[in-house]
Amino acid sequence: MCIRDSDNTVRLWMDENPKDPGTFTCISTLSGFHIRSIYSCSWNADGNLLATGAGDDAITIFRLEKSTDSMVPYQLSCLENSKSAHDNDVNCVAFHPSENILASCGDDKAIKLWNVIADA
Repeated sequence: MCIRDSDNTVRLWMDENPKDPGTFTCISTLSGFHIRSIYSCSWNADGNLLATGAGDDAITIFRLEKSTDSMVPYQLSCLENSKSAHDNDVNCVAFHPSENILASCGDDKAIKLWNVIADA
């Protein structure tokens, strides 16, 4: 699960015990990729790509990877940081339910479709 915040960060949370849902631990905090509030985040269908859209007109794509550190089971690496994805705030990003196509919309009144290449 990811939660975006107005402090320009996204926090990745993992359920500690899937047999007893509801206890989550923050396993990663993403910061420094956006310079204004993050308004939206979305996982792709496979759960290995995360997109964020923010008030800095940017979209950032991260890849979720297993970590070699047992204390931090997963890590996110930045695949793409499109600084000028829109001419104004990016309000929403959403992945297609079965393909790596990302839709975004912004205050520039544009809706854009992006073909996300996961092997970048």
